[in-house]
Amino acid sequence: VGVAGVIAEEVLTRDITEENRIRSIHTWIAIPRRIIRFVLVVVAVALVCLQFEVVRSVGVSLLASAGLASVIIGLSAQKSLANILAGIQLAFAQPVKIGDTVVVEGEFGTVEEINLTNVIVKIWEERRLILPVSYFLEKPFTNWTYHSRQLLGTVFLYTDYTVPLDEIRELFKEVLENHSAWDKRASGVLVTDLTNDTVQVRLMMSAKNSSDVWTLRCHVREKILEWLQGEGRAYLPETRVEMLAKDN
Repeated sequence: VGVAGVIAEEVLTRDITEENRIRSIHTWIAIPRRIIRFVLVVVAVALVCLQFEVVRSVGVSLLASAGLASVIIGLSAQKSLANILAGIQLAFAQPVKIGDTVVVEGEFGTVEEINLTNVIVKIWEERRLILPVSYFLEKPFTNWTYHSRQLLGTVFLYTDYTVPLDEIRELFKEVLENHSAWDKRASGVLVTDLTNDTVQVRLMMSAKNSSDVWTLRCHVREKILEWLQGEGRAYLPETRVEMLAKDN
């Protein structure tokens, strides 16, 4: 089964260059392969046991209580069977694939393994979050790489009303062009809100994956902070108070 799965994966992905489709095929093959392996092991053990006379005789003596036993086993195995069926559904529906970047239970990580009954998510600080397969069919979660690994990232800047936007645009452009994580797909500087005291400026940038977009956002924040601590200090938010003389 393992060898057949590897060969099938190599044949199906031979002429495909799109990473999302490769991960999709890998997931589609990995889950059924584990299910088939599990079934084969159970059948093999059953066939071996039937070769022994003692086992057969014990089995016949237990036929009388088979009805009760089947009910007990059915109840105890209900959750496991539900997870196995959920795994089959996950293989075809593919709301999540091996290698996807997801946010589940408030944790940010990458899908490392999809097994018969559980999914292992590698958290960014290298912890593992283990969830039942049914979780990804029953509960909402965020998949950052459902169609593609390319992402957009944002950084928000809060300044005074006197801030020169053209100067910020030039600074932002220079910061992006000097960093390898920017993939040159998109960038932009927009005023997204005005409050009583501040102007909210959104800096938008693109990167090829979640790791790069995180690194790029941190780098942009550092460079903007350096600018605000230096020549941009005059544009830090200010509170203005107007004093009115009282007429006597």
